[in-house]
Amino acid sequence: MTSIARSAAAVLMTAALSACATAPAAETTPSTTAGSPAAAFDAAGTYDFNTQVGGQSVDGVVRLARNANGGWGGSVSSPVTGEMPVRAVAVEGNRVRVTASGNQGDLVLNLDVAGTRVSGNWSYAGQGGALTGSRR
Repeated sequence: MTSIARSAAAVLMTAALSACATAPAAETTPSTTAGSPAAAFDAAGTYDFNTQVGGQSVDGVVRLARNANGGWGGSVSSPVTGEMPVRAVAVEGNRVRVTASGNQGDLVLNLDVAGTRVSGNWSYAGQGGALTGSRR
C-alpha cells in the first residue's frame, strides 16, 4: 500500500470513528406483543386531553415532534398553564412520558395511547390527576 493510500485510509477511518462517537444513541421501543417484535411506536403528533383542576374541566393540547438530531421538541398548552416547552420525552411501548418546563416547575404527563384514544395522568406544582383524550 502506498503512503497516499495509507493516509487516505487513515483519514476515512478517523472520520468513521468520529461519526460513531458523536452520533446520538438510537431510542429503542420494547415489543408490545409477546413473542413477536412490534413496530416501534411513533409518539410524534398532536394529543388533545381533558382533565380536572380544582374541580373545573380543563382542556389541553400536547404537540410532539422529532427534531433533526433525533431528539424531541414540542409544547404542552392549556388555559391554566399557557404554552410550556417540552424538555423531555420517553417512550416505552405505547406509553409516552412528557416533561414540560413551567414557571412552577416541571409538568409531567403520562399518556397511554391506544389507537386514537389517550388516557393517563399528570402532575404539576403539587397537584395532579387523571386525564383522557385523543390523538389527532
